[in-house]
Amino acid sequence: TMFVQVAEPFQAGFQATERMEYLAYSDVISKSGQGLVGIVVVLAGFGVIGVTACWTAMTALVVLLDLYWLRGHVRVDLRTSVGRMIGIARQSLPYWAFGLFFMLYLWIDFVMLSLMTRNEVVGWYSVPMRLFQTMMFLPVVILTAFLPRFVRGFEQGGDSLRREAKPPLEFVLLLSLPICAMTAIVADPLIGLLYG
Repeated sequence: TMFVQVAEPFQAGFQATERMEYLAYSDVISKSGQGLVGIVVVLAGFGVIGVTACWTAMTALVVLLDLYWLRGHVRVDLRTSVGRMIGIARQSLPYWAFGLFFMLYLWIDFVMLSLMTRNEVVGWYSVPMRLFQTMMFLPVVILTAFLPRFVRGFEQGGDSLRREAKPPLEFVLLLSLPICAMTAIVADPLIGLLYG
């Protein structure tokens, strides 16, 4: 969690400078590394601690790569004042609201389930949720890369946003169908293979 929080401002810097390829690299390395290396770790018998160590290592790697890629694109100024911090917090309220809602949406089901049942059930629930999050890497990477175009389309008004949004949306829908079908087909045997 600490590495993810550290990476967020770096990735916001890539988005602000429209260097979306670095966001895509980070997401692919993080999601595929956590998913694929995590599977190897589980099959090797390292269990929960091994999977957690794998996720931590992948997230730390992404932070280091983000730092390396960010140099030369953004100058970081660590000096600030209380007034400046208050102004930034006030201007970023819409993003805070989105972040809060998103975190509640992602974690409320685990909290509710943990209050209603045993830890084993929560563990079983987390397996498909992790696989679901891993499968979301493609739409997230594509839509993150197209975000600057969406912003420009919105600023130009009229049909511009619709024209900018149509190709990536069609692309994601087209690629999501086979990913969804394969996930449904291999879900039962894959979970049985990985977790017994």
